[in-house]
Amino acid sequence: MMCVRTMSHLELAKGLQPNIDCVNRSPDTRVLVAYSGKDFLIETGLSRELPNSFEDHKELCAKDNNEISEEKAVQQTRELFANGTKTVSINFEKCGHFLQRDRARYIADAIEALLRSRM
Repeated sequence: MMCVRTMSHLELAKGLQPNIDCVNRSPDTRVLVAYSGKDFLIETGLSRELPNSFEDHKELCAKDNNEISEEKAVQQTRELFANGTKTVSINFEKCGHFLQRDRARYIADAIEALLRSRM
């Protein structure tokens, strides 16, 4: 219940915008935002607001809930970060609230791509 209360009191404009502005000013900072299309706690439109706040943002979409779609998303993420994109977001349209569990492989591979892009 505590996380729901915290989420309901956090406003993008007041709570996060100063940090987003700082990231936007930093040429070397990279951001990965992964969210799901069937999250029962967070509306997709609200999830989309966060990555849209960053400059140089590219949006990916995984329409299918299978390994082929996930591997394609990993490859696209690698290419975007390797080519200098600062912010990559991905909407796993058919996943639910437990994205860290259901897409752990994508998240790990995408973080690796993000870190390698800074070398």
